[in-house]
Amino acid sequence: MPYSPSFMSAVAGVPFLLRVGLALIACTRRLIMESVSEDGILRVLTCPPPNILPPDGDTFIAVVLSVKLKDDDVRKQRIKLKAQVKRQTQLPRPSGSISLPRI
Repeated sequence: MPYSPSFMSAVAGVPFLLRVGLALIACTRRLIMESVSEDGILRVLTCPPPNILPPDGDTFIAVVLSVKLKDDDVRKQRIKLKAQVKRQTQLPRPSGSISLPRI
C-alpha cells in the first residue's frame, strides 16, 4: 500500500520520534503511575504488555499522529540542547594530576 507524500513527511524526523515516545507514555500511563521503582517504569516502557497498546500498527500510528507537539517547540529545545552540549564540551578538563587539599 503506497503512502502519500504528506504521510511520509509526517512520520519522518525527530518530532515524529518524540510523538512516538509521548504516545507510548500515554498508552502505558496507568502502569507507569502504579510502578514503585524506576526499573518497573523502564520495564513497562521498553516492553509494554501487548494488551495496553493499540491492536495494530496503523491504529498506533493514528495515536502517534494525534499527539499534539509543535515543531517550533522541538526546534527551541534542540537549540537549547545544542548550547548545553557546547558548554559541556568547552569546560576545562583536568590535566590528569590530582589536586590534594592543603593542610
